[in-house]
Amino acid sequence: MTNYKAVIAYDGSAYSGYQIQDNAETVESSLTNALSTLLSDVTKIYASGRTDSGVHAEGQVISFKSAKLFDINRTLYALNSILPDSIWIRSLEPVTTSFDPRRDATSREYKYLFTDAKAPLYMKHRVVELPYTLNLDFCDSVAESLIGKKDFVMLRKKGSNETSTVREIYEFSIEKKLLYGLYGELDSYYFEARVVANAFLYRMVRNIMGAVFEVLRGKESLNEFRAFLNQENTLFKYTVAPAKGLTLVKVKYEGK
Repeated sequence: MTNYKAVIAYDGSAYSGYQIQDNAETVESSLTNALSTLLSDVTKIYASGRTDSGVHAEGQVISFKSAKLFDINRTLYALNSILPDSIWIRSLEPVTTSFDPRRDATSREYKYLFTDAKAPLYMKHRVVELPYTLNLDFCDSVAESLIGKKDFVMLRKKGSNETSTVREIYEFSIEKKLLYGLYGELDSYYFEARVVANAFLYRMVRNIMGAVFEVLRGKESLNEFRAFLNQENTLFKYTVAPAKGLTLVKVKYEGK
């Protein structure tokens, strides 16, 4: 059996999340159907992580094993031909038998796109429109509060059952970007939040963004946010940020 690694992109708005579910269309079910059609001995797919319903990916990593002998480029082309237009396998390569896309990952990078203006029609499924104005003067201070190895129990979905809630955030930033139209015209602007960590708790990034929005709009103070992170303020309130603004951009491995 040969172990294969693939990098996947998908539009999450078409799916009820990544993981296979009963009576629901998911990214994993579509991938499994395509792989089993071409490689009948593929029975299990492993992923670097699961994304929620509506969350997108540009760099999701999966692996699968097959004893079939096949041409990589032809099989990649064939897989993309039978997959839905909302899923694209970017690359496919053989890897060591021991490679595990989740356990071997050294970091994950997500980006969250939002605006306090109007997003153009062609970006409405990727950019979240906020109904309030943001003060970005607090961005650096918010980043300082989040970066580091901490217990992020306050920023996971309630009811989650992770054994450990300690994670390390390596980078967090928010940058304003100009948004150009399909034909080069300046349409608007948006903000890109970038967060890199060794791993994330269930719904952690969307919870981070929901909490950060409350600080940047002035509804909650920076000190209240810090107390919330330290589990000293249970009165801090936020709304989970919508899924459509979130994309899994990259998963890194040792040496890459």
